[in-house]
Amino acid sequence: MTSKELIRRVLTFDDPPRFGLAFNPPNFSDVKWVSAWTLVNKKYEAFAEWGRYPEVLSEVPDFTGEVRRDRWGNIFGRLNEKTGGECLKGALQDGWELINDFAFPEMESIEKLEPFPAETFNVCPITSVFSPLRDVRRIDNALADTILETENVSAFLERIIIFGLAQIRAAAAAGADAVSMCDDWGTQHATLISPESFNELFKPIYAALADEIHNRGMFYFFHSCGRVYKFINDLIDAGIDALMFDQPELSGIENLAEDFGGRVTFCVPVDIQKTMNTGDRILIESAALKMSRLLMKNGGFIAADYGSWKDINVTEEWAGWARKVFMREAGLAQ
Repeated sequence: MTSKELIRRVLTFDDPPRFGLAFNPPNFSDVKWVSAWTLVNKKYEAFAEWGRYPEVLSEVPDFTGEVRRDRWGNIFGRLNEKTGGECLKGALQDGWELINDFAFPEMESIEKLEPFPAETFNVCPITSVFSPLRDVRRIDNALADTILETENVSAFLERIIIFGLAQIRAAAAAGADAVSMCDDWGTQHATLISPESFNELFKPIYAALADEIHNRGMFYFFHSCGRVYKFINDLIDAGIDALMFDQPELSGIENLAEDFGGRVTFCVPVDIQKTMNTGDRILIESAALKMSRLLMKNGGFIAADYGSWKDINVTEEWAGWARKVFMREAGLAQ
């Protein structure tokens, strides 16, 4: 059985012979993250790399580090040449009236795109729904907008739908098996907005994208950080096939397995903050064992790596302890 077929059976709860594995290269993985295009925005390309641009720094006078503009025109900053930075000022932060001159990024096909691997399950990322709003308005304004500026939010999201549908069609044409999206919806304690606001403004957007994804024979992977337990039922109802949480312990492995097992697949690593960052081998191995047995009990589990362990000070040795347990429990131990 190929990895492609295995993951399809995991996602559809079709009696897979084992759970899936999504480890970082060069480790074994059933899942491959692929791209069929890049996003470009000629309006901001002169400031795409990190630097100390006077014209950009003048807009954030209290910041003294490196800055750049992303493809949406937002100003990001970082200190000591570390991390991917944080949004300092959004392109529409000073007022929704700026939308008249706002330039959405454009898709640019990758030249000489290699065919996606035939044996692996290939997942292509697409633009998020909430994240662009969060950055162009900056998060404090964006959250207030979900109550005070719902018409402007809805108009912006309608443009996101058009953008997302184009990317879904491109992913399908390139041969992707699934698309993925990242929208962080929680703090460590609660969701960023109420379930009522989520259902009114955002759930219909996810559902519209899910319909297009499924109509083109693909699956929908969705990443979200934080305690988003209250949104899980609505995400499943919108058509999400796989949920990617880096902190599954915020909801509790037992709760995820009991409440949602057989309804959605969980593509998750051992919890990156509660467990992996401890460097405690017994704790890490025990967590991997519990996840393997509970999340697969009702089907629907893909054991994953975090995207970049070094960025959160987790060593490859620690990550390897979890991988070995997952490999053994999947029946692939060498």
